[in-house]
Amino acid sequence: MSDLKDDVKVEHPQDTLEVSSDHTDNVTKEDVKTDSKADNSTEDQGSSELVINPETLEKLTLGFLSHCLPDLQRAKGSLTEILNSQNILHETAQNENSKFKINEDVEQTMAKVKLYHAKLLYLKREMNNLGEKSFKLKKRGIKLQQQKIKEELQKQEQEEKEKMREEMLTAKIAKKRSSSQSEKS
Repeated sequence: MSDLKDDVKVEHPQDTLEVSSDHTDNVTKEDVKTDSKADNSTEDQGSSELVINPETLEKLTLGFLSHCLPDLQRAKGSLTEILNSQNILHETAQNENSKFKINEDVEQTMAKVKLYHAKLLYLKREMNNLGEKSFKLKKRGIKLQQQKIKEELQKQEQEEKEKMREEMLTAKIAKKRSSSQSEKS
C-alpha cells in the first residue's frame, strides 16, 4: 500500500501514522489510537484493537472515496460499455446462428432438389427410351403397312395376270370353237 500516492498506513508496534490526502490532512496521531489489551497473551498473538475517532473515520472514508471513486466510475463506464458490446455480440451471434439454421434448411432443400433432379433425369431417360421404342414401332408399322400394300398390289397384279391369262386362254378356245363351228357349217 505504500506505493499509492494517497495511502494511509498504520503500523501497530511503533504507533506510526502516515496520511496524505486532501480530506485527511488534519488527522493526527492522537486521532488514531491503538488499544492493546492489558493481557500479554493477546500481544503475543499480534492482535490489537484500533479505535478511531468518528470524525477522523469520516475524513478517511471521504479521502478514500475521493481517491477511488473516479476510478470506480471509469470502471463502471467501461463495464457498461463492455456489457453493451457483449449484448451486440450476443445478438450478432444469434443472427448468425439463425442464418446457419436457414442454411441448414437450404441444405435440406438442396438435398431434396438433388433427389428430384435424379428422379427427373431417370424419367427423362425413360421417356427418351419410350420415345425411341415408339419411333421404332411406328417405323416398323409403316414398313409392315408398306409391305402389306406391296403384297396386295402384287396379289392384285397376279390376279390380273391370271385373269388376263384366263381371258387369253378362253379367247383362244372360243376362237377355235368358233372356227371349228364355221367349218362345220
